[in-house]
Amino acid sequence: MPTPAIDWIATSELIKTKLIISENIIKNTQHSLFIIFYKKKIEKIMKSKIKNWRKKTAIYIGRFQPIHDGHLKIIIKAIKKNGQIAILVMDSYKINKKNPFTFNQVKKKIENKLSKYVNKYQIIKIPVVSEFIYGRKVGYKINKYKIGKKLEKISATKIRKGLKIG
Repeated sequence: MPTPAIDWIATSELIKTKLIISENIIKNTQHSLFIIFYKKKIEKIMKSKIKNWRKKTAIYIGRFQPIHDGHLKIIIKAIKKNGQIAILVMDSYKINKKNPFTFNQVKKKIENKLSKYVNKYQIIKIPVVSEFIYGRKVGYKINKYKIGKKLEKISATKIRKGLKIG
């Protein structure tokens, strides 16, 4: 009997991790349980949640229209520094031409990019932000992460134009 042929492949539209399974595995009941187990595991991964809400956490606010390497560098840097991050995504769909993606589309793209960081991030939908305010120093910092000139030059506007949207 052949061993299960499972390959992990990257996709740009659906889920970053996808199982490709040969027909003879699906026919075998024992392997069907194996498939169900991994399907549930993938679904769990794609719904990443922060494990410890009492631990200090980085917060990153953005539209991510679309998410790009500059955003990712900041998110990964924050995870490495703080252990976890809350990614606050503005629900800015179609408020103008710069926002062609729905919150769910943005969320899926972020999840696809962060598949290695399960339970290190949580994506939270927020309204469009007009300003960030605070009253006094209360135990957190406001930092700008340096990510290098090449990444800082990335323009989501140019990316959208390349996609012929926005």
